[in-house]
Amino acid sequence: MSTKQSYRAFGCSHYSPVDCHQEDGVFVLEMECPREKERCSGCGSRVVIRRGSRQRRVVAPPLALQTTKLLINVPRLECRNCRRVLQAETPNVVPG
Repeated sequence: MSTKQSYRAFGCSHYSPVDCHQEDGVFVLEMECPREKERCSGCGSRVVIRRGSRQRRVVAPPLALQTTKLLINVPRLECRNCRRVLQAETPNVVPG
C-alpha cells in the first residue's frame, strides 16, 4: 500500500504525505495541510499568512494489526481579513 493510499484509508486524503516510518513498534504516518487548502478557521478567508505550526499526535485505527499514529503538522495562520491568528482546522480529526 502506498503512502497516499494509507492517508486515504484513514480519511486524510486532503492532507499531503510527508513521511511514513516505524518508531518503537508503532507505524507512524506524518502529514501536513497543503498551502492551497489553508483558510482562516474563523471567517473562512483564504488570504492568510503562516505563523509557525504545531504538531498534533493522533492515535489511529490499527493498520495490519499494528498500532498506528498520525502526526499532523497544523499551521497557525494569520488572517489578513479578520486579523486573527488561529490554528488551521483539521477535518476528520476529533479532539481527544
